[in-house]
Amino acid sequence: MLRNGVHTASNNSRPSTATSEKKEIWSTLLNKVSSGKKVPEKHLIVLGGTQESQRDFLESLAQKRPNRNRQPDRSGNKKPPIANQFALGYTYQDVYDTEHEDLLARLSIHILSSPSLAYAPLLAHLLTADTIPSTSIAILLDWKEPWHFVRQLRAWIRLLQTVIHALPPDAQSALEENITTWHHTRNAALSSSVTDTHTSLPLGPGEYDEPLGLPLLIVCQNALAMETLEKEQGYREPQFDYILQFLRTVLLKHGAGLIYTMPGQPGQLQPLIYTMLNIDTGALRPSSAGKEKGEAGLRHNVVDQDRVIVPPGWDSHGKIRVHREGFDVEGLSGAWGVDIQPPPPIIQSIETEANGSSDELSDPALADPLQLDPEEEAANPHSTVVLYESTIQDPHPPNNTKPTIEVPLKPEQTFLAEQLTLLDRYRRDDEAEQRTKSRTAPPARRYPGLSSSTSSDAQGGAMRDQLGPVQFNMGGIQYDAEQVVRGLQERNRPREETPVRTRSREGTPFSPRTPGDGAEGETDEDRNLKNFFAGLMKPGRAGSQSASNSPRPERRE
Repeated sequence: MLRNGVHTASNNSRPSTATSEKKEIWSTLLNKVSSGKKVPEKHLIVLGGTQESQRDFLESLAQKRPNRNRQPDRSGNKKPPIANQFALGYTYQDVYDTEHEDLLARLSIHILSSPSLAYAPLLAHLLTADTIPSTSIAILLDWKEPWHFVRQLRAWIRLLQTVIHALPPDAQSALEENITTWHHTRNAALSSSVTDTHTSLPLGPGEYDEPLGLPLLIVCQNALAMETLEKEQGYREPQFDYILQFLRTVLLKHGAGLIYTMPGQPGQLQPLIYTMLNIDTGALRPSSAGKEKGEAGLRHNVVDQDRVIVPPGWDSHGKIRVHREGFDVEGLSGAWGVDIQPPPPIIQSIETEANGSSDELSDPALADPLQLDPEEEAANPHSTVVLYESTIQDPHPPNNTKPTIEVPLKPEQTFLAEQLTLLDRYRRDDEAEQRTKSRTAPPARRYPGLSSSTSSDAQGGAMRDQLGPVQFNMGGIQYDAEQVVRGLQERNRPREETPVRTRSREGTPFSPRTPGDGAEGETDEDRNLKNFFAGLMKPGRAGSQSASNSPRPERRE
């Protein structure tokens, strides 16, 4: 630009320093706004159960909207789909406050149905240093099959132990922080007015000595099935108390909680899960009257048989022993600590699989390491599974015999001799069956116009059985053709003369004689009797019966 004859440089652009400062201000403001509206994300891993039981669990966990006069939001009425048909399922739920106005958290739910070692890498990807502080685990059991409780629980704990031992160092540090937080929460719950909340209280025997580093809850569903067990299987109060004490003892080692639920009656399941995930919805806050009485929102219950709830960190060996005497709490706790330890080769295979350097999970020797072999269980009488299933027995035990693939080869002559014996037996059985049928079969019917060879034919016999007797109608009268033909044949048949009976000495005077016999067979006595009766039959001689009785003198010439 020319000013006063002097060329000056013109620069209409703003200084670079101002532009950079303006960009940094906008990015800072946007980050603050986005972080202010960000909803905290929580993670819940659901292990076990079927598709129906998992759906019931999620419906019990979902929040219900309060009844209001205003029109609800249509977008919020849609339930998220449940993907639980494959290896690792997923769904989500939004957690609101008690008034259902403010969104407190987004709950991501991961579902795994089978405790197979092949699914261990899937769980390992869920447990990272960022997700572990906001993750809890729930294991589903079913009261329809209480004899499988300990076996299923041991399989899931062994799988979790296997995954946890193979996590990277940053995830292990997050688990240690969770354990420290659990101790602080327990001390705060057990503290009194005399004890300081920051004082570390010692753990009791068998309490939290096998920590997983993750909050754990055992959900025993379908508690209504306990009535069916009483009616059909003969379960009584000692059996139910034994199951409860067994579960409380093994869960105490992991600091886990326990709850019984019913379909349509979740009870305190929802607040218990939210407490484990550190979600404060305001439902557990006691009212002013509750504060004066010292009531808390989440309370334990081990008295009601079908409404049991044991919050995490509340139980102890003394409380378990008081429930019913004679239960060996210490022995069971030590045996459970041995059963849940996974073998070292399994941990190494998980580590190599997580690093992607090997494919040892496909090794047949490690195909099913989470389930003990039946022979191994029988050889170990101190196993918790053997101890539990010896008292709570399966009414329909499965057949544990393994099918054999190889077939033993027999010598040729031995095989043929066995087959010959078998064929002879079959032949004798067939002959005996034919004799039995011939004795019990009805006599064959003979029809006119059929020869003996035709009547004996099998096809003709089958035809006669189908046709039945041949009949015809003549003048309104029903005739049987077979009977008419039979009568005509008997009429045309020559008759045999009836033989005349001969008189014997023992016979009477009127015994008939055969034709052709003459008087030469008569005796004097016969002739006298004949003449006597002939004289009586003459007229005029009836009155001279007495005279005729005297013998007439013979006339002499």
